[in-house]
Amino acid sequence: MEPFAREEVIVSNLEPDFEYSLTISIDNAAGRGPSSSPLNISMPEAAPSGPPLNLVLSNVQQTSFTATWLPPNLIERNGRIISYMVQVTRVNLLQTRSFETQDTRIFLQGYYPYEHIMIKVAARTSVGLGPYSSVLAFNTNENVPSVPVSFSGTVIGSDQVILSWDMPQTTDGVISQYQVIYSGYTIASNIPVIGPIQINVPVNRLQLFRLRNGLVYHFSVRAKNTAGYGPNATTIIVLHDSIIGELGGATRDVSGVDGRMIAVSVLAGLFGLLLCLFLSIGLICCLCARMRQKKRENNKMHINGNTEIKEISFANIKDASQNEAGSQQTNMSSSDNQHVYDEPNIKLTTSTVPASNDYDTVTSPTVKRISPEDTMEVNS
Repeated sequence: MEPFAREEVIVSNLEPDFEYSLTISIDNAAGRGPSSSPLNISMPEAAPSGPPLNLVLSNVQQTSFTATWLPPNLIERNGRIISYMVQVTRVNLLQTRSFETQDTRIFLQGYYPYEHIMIKVAARTSVGLGPYSSVLAFNTNENVPSVPVSFSGTVIGSDQVILSWDMPQTTDGVISQYQVIYSGYTIASNIPVIGPIQINVPVNRLQLFRLRNGLVYHFSVRAKNTAGYGPNATTIIVLHDSIIGELGGATRDVSGVDGRMIAVSVLAGLFGLLLCLFLSIGLICCLCARMRQKKRENNKMHINGNTEIKEISFANIKDASQNEAGSQQTNMSSSDNQHVYDEPNIKLTTSTVPASNDYDTVTSPTVKRISPEDTMEVNS
């Protein structure tokens, strides 16, 4: 009889960290024989093959939160879970940190209000770390926003004010609206005669019109999110012009006003001022030219009216010449060497010419000597 040959068999697809019991029996044509004594075999551990389950958040606050989860499926644990690795990413800061815990929950703190966070968790055995769970993204709770910045008011016309401001530096959430509150006071009193009036707007710009002039207006604005209202920013504006409009005023949203329209209006006003200036200069030049022309005409008429021409008649000259000749003959009769001759007649023309505007002259007569031929014609 031949001895039994030793046979081997490979059992596969066994799970890590499981204990198996093996028995052997022999079958023939008559049936199955008795089984051997059981052989107990324990499989070694492995890293988990599945992630933790049901990762959820609880008790989320402005700066802290709590995360809880369940272990991986039993068949995917591959051994005894000794710890969990929690990975937290702070998206705003681009920072990732890992925290290890033996519990199925963890409490973390030290975060900013309304900070965006991503979290995931993995199980660990003595062999290694298993896969991470799906990422859970969330935001910490909101906090009230900080004060709006650059709050100012601009007076438009005689009874209108445009208020504008910038978003708070720290919103700590989503700004849902802004609340503007204003009151009007007299200069000599601290008791408001108008308001307080409250206006809610979704944008950072507001126009108020039909305000009462001569009052001191106190304006304040604050931002709001789901956590509530933040602190106020304030400004004071005094309207000095005459009283126009109604008590209490009215409002108009000017968030859609285009800055280019304002620039065009300013340029048009400057062009109008320049045009008025040029027209004024031209008018002044025309008036000056007209005055100079009128002055020249007056000077010309003055010269023509003062010019006087006086002419000595030839008869008077003849008489004067004969008298002078008689006296000369009497004088010459005493001398034998003297000749008697007639002096030519002289025509004198005198004129008085006033000084012109351009020269300082002295008026003097103008003398013209007449030729001997003209004198003989006169004597004849």
